[in-house]
Amino acid sequence: MIGLANAKRGSVVSRGRKERQRGAELAEFAIVFPLFLALLFALIWVGRAMSVYGTITRAAREGARFAVAPSCASCPSNSLPGNASPTDTEVVNVINGSLKAASLSPGSIQSYSPPGTLTFCTGVPVAACTTSGNIRICRGVQLNTTAPPQQCGTVVSYSYPVPMALSVQTAGALVKLPQITVATSVQVSQE
Repeated sequence: MIGLANAKRGSVVSRGRKERQRGAELAEFAIVFPLFLALLFALIWVGRAMSVYGTITRAAREGARFAVAPSCASCPSNSLPGNASPTDTEVVNVINGSLKAASLSPGSIQSYSPPGTLTFCTGVPVAACTTSGNIRICRGVQLNTTAPPQQCGTVVSYSYPVPMALSVQTAGALVKLPQITVATSVQVSQE
């Protein structure tokens, strides 16, 4: 009989120990899971920002390449009146088309001016910065400031906001998560 009582008491003790372990596992899960979830959302958010950065840089590069290309590459510069550089509106349309193809809204573009000052090339007929649709287009910019042969080109720059795709509702209040604004500035040399 004593052996049977000890066996029953041993099973009661081990059952209580298992319940305490389950409670500890649940408490650990309650602490670790929100941290894991926050890390997962942060990785998704940063990944989205990097994707948007690549897309806006590619669009700016296409716009800058279009801006430096004359309408007739084989024509002498003064022989045909149609051999002119594209207008700012045409450059913006190329950029907007590229953004739309990547499912980004061109209306969200924000103006951005890269740090530092630009040096303009000497002897270039059009050397100026203009802003069209929040896109800054600088033509006739000296791209190399240290090398002796002057290399001229075009600089296109703008920024784009990347909002967090998730809003959190806590205790009746909407928690707005911050947004990242990515900026790009592309230089393309004159052909």
